[in-house]
Amino acid sequence: MRFPRRRSEVLSNVFYLGLGDLGSRIVSFVAFIYVARVLGPDKLGLIGFGASAVALAVPIADYGLGFVGTREVSRNPASLKFYIKTILFDRLILGIIALTCYVFVVELFFDDPEKVVILLLYGFTLLPAMVTLTWAYQGVGQTGWFTFEKNVQAVLYLGAMLVFVRWPGDVDRVPVAYTVSALLPAAVVLSYYTRRNARPQTRLDVRFSINLLRSSFKLFVPTLLSQINLSIGLLLVVYFSSLKEAGYFSAASKILLLSAAVPNLLWSSFYPVLSRSAIRDTPETGVSVAILYKYAVLIGITPVFFGLLFSRELVNILFGLPYEDAVVPFRLFTVVASLQFMSIVFTRILPAFGQEKAFSRIVTGGVVIQVVASLALVPHFGASGAASSFILAEACVAASAIFLVRRMITVHLLRQPIVSIAVLSLCYLIVMGVRTLVDIPLLACLIAIAVLYVFSLAATSVISMSDFLPLASTVGERS
Repeated sequence: MRFPRRRSEVLSNVFYLGLGDLGSRIVSFVAFIYVARVLGPDKLGLIGFGASAVALAVPIADYGLGFVGTREVSRNPASLKFYIKTILFDRLILGIIALTCYVFVVELFFDDPEKVVILLLYGFTLLPAMVTLTWAYQGVGQTGWFTFEKNVQAVLYLGAMLVFVRWPGDVDRVPVAYTVSALLPAAVVLSYYTRRNARPQTRLDVRFSINLLRSSFKLFVPTLLSQINLSIGLLLVVYFSSLKEAGYFSAASKILLLSAAVPNLLWSSFYPVLSRSAIRDTPETGVSVAILYKYAVLIGITPVFFGLLFSRELVNILFGLPYEDAVVPFRLFTVVASLQFMSIVFTRILPAFGQEKAFSRIVTGGVVIQVVASLALVPHFGASGAASSFILAEACVAASAIFLVRRMITVHLLRQPIVSIAVLSLCYLIVMGVRTLVDIPLLACLIAIAVLYVFSLAATSVISMSDFLPLASTVGERS
């Protein structure tokens, strides 16, 4: 049995989504480092507070429509024009509702003028979320648009930070710059797709719109809970501690922004393929999941490895001496970053298998654990307590998701962790042994360890480009 183009499609997704997501995250990370150094821990905590608060409203505007749109369009590309029109309509209605509720809550519960201004300005960041078509071009395989949108947004944002943010008093310009930089490329993509797929005779089907919302509700709940899971830690740090402590939290947790690009890249690249192959119950499904697990482990081990060994040095390099108190939270968040490789990949592929209810249960359980642990730990340990609650929640989510996937598809769990730890440790010993003889800067050592690790995996064929090429012969052999 042959499966034409499936893996080449994955390779295309990996390339374009990687350029878009990882590239934009690197640029955004550079912008964040600049902002952190200019604003200092207090103001950084303030913008982190605003971003975390509005993030709770974003899932209301999306409502799980992105998951459903990608899945349905990948199965039937001819339906794209119907889903674009319907999802845009639904998101605009939901976005207006979300923004109205958000402004009402801000005006009702906050008195501090500085916090109110930042919160209201961050409310406008809901606008790009309403009109983005990430789900559409991902569904039809035109992921080059993802590269365009994400990188243009990141470059515009970095440029705005360098030009308009020069001292702590410019803090209110950060959310404005983010909104404009995200809205411009999203509007370009929206204009292209609406003109290309416009059909004058096609009217909006209100009944179809309502049915779509009903089918998306199963995914809205876990999406909302996932966002609560990400935001609750910083919000509780602000409530129980101070904006400065929230600044340490924001700086330390930013490792998640960078590292999450890879698991997001993995699941989103495989998701359309898994959605189709799961319907037909083909051997390709098992092979794809095995490859997902392998790369999630091999890459996912690196954040915790480097974080535990070099946390103080990395914090000083990135943020400077004012963030010295962020070292312990940073160390803990590298553990979270590694766990996210498992939790993100293996929860977000569940809808491709029609496991929306399981997805919801797992994410709900993770949020409950996160909130309870945060309430217990943050009042006593501040940012470190919040980071510890993340570890507990992500570990439970990852274990539950992997257990569920393993029940559906056979995956060998122990082989890859043993290989990755052994190879990475050997690379570390080699490079640090050379450093005892030759004075090598720390940053160069870290890069050398990472490069040697990748080279070793490739040389021993643990990783290979063939993992992302057409699988016809491979699947036939394994089946």
